[in-house]
Amino acid sequence: MRKAFALIPVLAAASPAIAVSGFDGNWAISFGQLAMYGVSGEAAFSDGKGSLRFFGGGAASNNNPCLNKRLPAVIKSVTDSEVEIDVDGGKILTGCLTETLILRPGANDSWIGTLSSGYGVTWTRK
Repeated sequence: MRKAFALIPVLAAASPAIAVSGFDGNWAISFGQLAMYGVSGEAAFSDGKGSLRFFGGGAASNNNPCLNKRLPAVIKSVTDSEVEIDVDGGKILTGCLTETLILRPGANDSWIGTLSSGYGVTWTRK
């Protein structure tokens, strides 16, 4: 006598996708370790496309040609647990931030992540 085994697929619970426009709007960006140097930023998105701009004070503003430039950015995906943003600052000036930034939910409706340079970022809706 043969026994039949039913194969039941096991699916991992995935976070539901949210339209990239769900992350649209204006954002304040703070940098934990760099705050003492007056470094901050802002982001603005509409229909998943937008820009990031970073500001600096003191020596930071003198030594970084990428500050105060609007760096192009595209929201690649949004779920309730992660936002993926492609930043292509190299289109504006060689050497400016060009990477994929992953943000995850933080405290008080903020989103947190880490740049490839190791600096932590916190995004808060304006």
